[in-house]
Amino acid sequence: MTKRFVIATKSKRWDSKTAEEESGISERALQDALRKVRGLAREDISNAAETDPVFSASEAAGFAAGDVAKLGGIDAGAEVNNISDVNATDLTDGGATTLHTHGYQPLDAGLASLSALPTAADKIAYSTATDVWAETAITAAARALLGDATSAAMLATLGIGGLATNITATKTLTLTCADNFNLTVPGTGVALVKATALTAGYIPFGIAGNLVGEDAGLFWDNVNKRLGVGTTSPGAKLEVASPSSGGIALKVGRVSGQPSIRGISATDWLIVDAGTSGNVGLNYWSAGNVILAHGGGKVGIGIITPGSKLQVNGNAAIGYSASTAGPANGLAISGKVGIGTTSPRGLLNVRGYTGGTSGSAVAAYSENLVIGGAYNQAYNSGNAVLLHIADYSNEAGDNVYPIYVESENNNVDFYVKSGITHAGGTAYFGGNVGIGTMESTVSDGIGLHIAGKIIRIGTAKTPASAGATGNTGEICWDAGYIYVCMATNTWKRAAIATW
Repeated sequence: MTKRFVIATKSKRWDSKTAEEESGISERALQDALRKVRGLAREDISNAAETDPVFSASEAAGFAAGDVAKLGGIDAGAEVNNISDVNATDLTDGGATTLHTHGYQPLDAGLASLSALPTAADKIAYSTATDVWAETAITAAARALLGDATSAAMLATLGIGGLATNITATKTLTLTCADNFNLTVPGTGVALVKATALTAGYIPFGIAGNLVGEDAGLFWDNVNKRLGVGTTSPGAKLEVASPSSGGIALKVGRVSGQPSIRGISATDWLIVDAGTSGNVGLNYWSAGNVILAHGGGKVGIGIITPGSKLQVNGNAAIGYSASTAGPANGLAISGKVGIGTTSPRGLLNVRGYTGGTSGSAVAAYSENLVIGGAYNQAYNSGNAVLLHIADYSNEAGDNVYPIYVESENNNVDFYVKSGITHAGGTAYFGGNVGIGTMESTVSDGIGLHIAGKIIRIGTAKTPASAGATGNTGEICWDAGYIYVCMATNTWKRAAIATW
């Protein structure tokens, strides 16, 4: 290892290698000076003028003037290291003149890389790898920034001296400058921007030309964890207020095969409920269809467990104007009802009507109840009953009228009344009775008009005597006579004979 020499005297330290580098004195000249200094240290110096300086004028004759100036201030017995000029700091440890040796950094790859860099203005060296150095240009602005002693001075150099920054351990950046700033966050980062102008509960959103905006129309109730759209006091997890300037409050889209809104679990109820006195409207303005229970379920009105495809617990009205109430637990229909037909003739048409083979005599008449259908069908041919009135009481004292026909003036035209137990009922006609004719006429009063040739009384009856029980007008017969009751319990007879 190359050595460098250090002269130690009373008050100075002096390193030969450093002296060579800093003063330009050759190392050989310095070594010569060292030998002289060591010789002087062994001499008994009696001359007062030479006790302080190391070199006298005669001993310094072999040195250049600049070298003498450099070495002339070294006192004997002082230790001097790395002296660069005659004004080096005096050392006070004293002692005999001592020779020190120090190692220095040898030439290696890092120094070689640095020494290979060219020298030019406005350059700065930087490492690109171990012991590998390169240089790049440095601008006047960069030099000015590097020369700043404080962060405030750096901000002033950058032209943002009004920005006071405070980045905490939680990576919160506070900006307290009146200037406007754009904050860009990398794709993997998250920025939470806080501004003193934000209102509690208002949800910030991006707007053109600004970082964030806010509006009362988008509000978060952090106490109750509710979101309000158009309201700052939401009463539910999500509340959408009525639009203040008209328009639709909420639109919901749908993907094919999926509902627009569905309950969270398979057993959740999805209930749409108006206010306490409000209403629920479906297709209130739209002309589209309302589809219910398409998936196979049932519809219940007034009941939560319907047993039929449609079940109404209460009354209903069809075809009537607003506010028309149907009968209690019944149905009011304004219009025709077809049972088994889509084109009813009367108000109630069972099975429809085709007019028969030659057309109905009352086809042009208004009709209330029509029981018919296409002829020769299973329900109206062979063994069939088109109107069956059954299961009414015929107990004594009961007045049951399976059929009762009455005019607007309450004149009874016809009725069928149940009879006494196990007996036949009564049919009443309030006017002429026509058999075989639609226009029954009699010469006087109410009568029976038979548009036929024979009257048949199927069972013979013989009154016991002329005073037997009978009602006026009754007629009966037996093998020899025809009997007529002329008055109550008064009979007359006429003989009948063959011919």
